[in-house]
Amino acid sequence: MMAKNSDDPSMRQERRRQKADATPSDDEITSELPITRDRALWHLIESLPVFILETDARHRIIFMNAPFAQISGYQIGETLPLDSSEPHPHWRNPATGEPYRWNELPIARVWQTNAAVADAIVTRTLPSGEEVSLLAKAQPVRDAEGNITSVILTLVDISAQRHAEHVAQEHAAVLDAVIDSMRDGVAIFDPSGRLMRINPAFYRLLGWDQSSFVPFAYAQQERAAIYDVYTLDGHPLPFEQWPLHRILRGETVDSMHLSVRRADGSRVILDMSGRPLRHETTGEMFGAVCFFRDMTEFYRLEHMREEFINIASHELRTPLTSMGLANHLLQQWLSHLPDAELMLELNATITAQMKRMERLINNMLDLTAITGGNFHITPRPADLAKVVRAAVEEQRSLTRRDIRLSGADDALPALIDAQRINQVVTNLLNNAQANSAASTPIIVQLTQVQHDETPWARISVRDYGKGIPANRLETIFERFGTTPADADQDEEDDSVNGLRFGLFLARAVIEEHGGNIRVESQPGRGSIFTFEIPLNPPQERVQ
Repeated sequence: MMAKNSDDPSMRQERRRQKADATPSDDEITSELPITRDRALWHLIESLPVFILETDARHRIIFMNAPFAQISGYQIGETLPLDSSEPHPHWRNPATGEPYRWNELPIARVWQTNAAVADAIVTRTLPSGEEVSLLAKAQPVRDAEGNITSVILTLVDISAQRHAEHVAQEHAAVLDAVIDSMRDGVAIFDPSGRLMRINPAFYRLLGWDQSSFVPFAYAQQERAAIYDVYTLDGHPLPFEQWPLHRILRGETVDSMHLSVRRADGSRVILDMSGRPLRHETTGEMFGAVCFFRDMTEFYRLEHMREEFINIASHELRTPLTSMGLANHLLQQWLSHLPDAELMLELNATITAQMKRMERLINNMLDLTAITGGNFHITPRPADLAKVVRAAVEEQRSLTRRDIRLSGADDALPALIDAQRINQVVTNLLNNAQANSAASTPIIVQLTQVQHDETPWARISVRDYGKGIPANRLETIFERFGTTPADADQDEEDDSVNGLRFGLFLARAVIEEHGGNIRVESQPGRGSIFTFEIPLNPPQERVQ
């Protein structure tokens, strides 16, 4: 007859019974426990925030610490029905929400499998009705021959951790919903630049099919080839200047407009912004987020608007030229008539308004040239003092304002675009007139200064009007930047201020001359606009 294998289940069960018969009685367990366990270890185990239970081969409880006794109500020596398939009254499986059966508990599975059970999560309902989540580990205790003599079950309360994870999951779900519902594209990267997440708007912006295009599968260089990014002036954007690379270097990118290729080969202009993601405590960067907004329609409408302004300005020039000639002839005829003072005054008003329209048309044409990148100056030798005097005298005759000029009596040779400098002085004077009372003077001053042993000219225009609020000073020279006259509609705006780009054009002209322009102002005390230009600009600017 063949001998039974020692690993046969019936043999293991027989050995368990033999061990159980040799196990001390309940009274012996109770009386010998303090003797068999080190007292220091005993106090440590009793004070740990861990639930500990030990059962022998007959499934009797031979040890449990005070925390376990409090949550279970068991007694030392009590036998647990670990072979039963009946549902446990208090333990539930958090994954299914169903009660655990006795023979499914971690401590029962050790006896069944002859192996440890680690990191099983169970849910326990306490006598108070509170529900706690516990991390269970069941470890066999073996004798010298390797046979299991008992099983120790340890439980750790992870309710707070589970709650935090649940809250974090809820927050993540809310964030995912927000990101997915955004009309702007969103992309999140890890510190190495690997793409971690994109939202549906990203696919729509670039015309990609979510089911067929998986950008996560591409390396950065491969994505660069796919998107084929260009600057708006038509140059390929170097890979190291991509917004993502700048962000991963620690920069914050605000509103970078770039042309990107779509799936069908067409191009879309995107406004790209982004910033590094950093830990609040350590400041260490753990990723980057980029935002993408479609600006294609905006640029299309902007181009249409500039085309309209350009066409309208050219069309207005023709009748204005004819009107100017006719008005000049009318003025000459009126000057020979007796008692024609009133008619001459009306004619002067017509002349002033035509000059005003001419400046407006010229400014509109210059605006389209600047925004289109076609704005240039033509410096030639000229007397800067004479140019400033001419602009001041013209405004005096047209507006009859008290405009006082100093420092322009002597000639000041310079290499400038005289027509453009005249335009700047005129725009600054118009701005001063629009923002100050007619009874107050306007002060114009021309001086020569030195910067790094190089001669420069400084021209300032001062008014005693409303002044400019501090929150508008930074944007006063921007395109369509606001001036005080824009906010007060009770005064007639000059043409330059009415469309709010006179100062923008002035800055463009001065910067083309290699100079700078600034403003100083206090509300209620007026403003001083000052520009400086080199009298002999670098040769490359002249060319």
